[in-house]
Amino acid sequence: MAQNLAVGKNPLWTAYQDAGSLVRDEIILELKRQGLFRYWLVTASKEGYDLKKKVKAPMRDIFIRLMPETATLFGLPVPRGAAGKKKAAVNDGTLSLFS
Repeated sequence: MAQNLAVGKNPLWTAYQDAGSLVRDEIILELKRQGLFRYWLVTASKEGYDLKKKVKAPMRDIFIRLMPETATLFGLPVPRGAAGKKKAAVNDGTLSLFS
C-alpha cells in the first residue's frame, strides 16, 4: 500500500524513509495499534500538508517519541537528549519494538 505514495512529497514521509528499518517498523506497529495507519498513509502523501495545524496529536506523538528529530516538522522543539538516547538504543540493540 505504501508503494503507491509519491515519495518525498511530504517532509514527514522523507524523514520516515530516512529512518532505520527498526524505527520504521516500530512506527508502523504503533500507528496500527492506535488505528492511525491509514491516516498516516493519506497524510504522508499530501504535498504541502500543514503538519503544524492539521495532523492528529496521537500520530504526532508517536513520531516525536520514536523520531525526536521530527518535532520541528510539527512546530515543536526537539526534546533535549531524546535523539541521542534513540540513536544509542538503535546502535546497541536495546530498541524495543514492543515498548
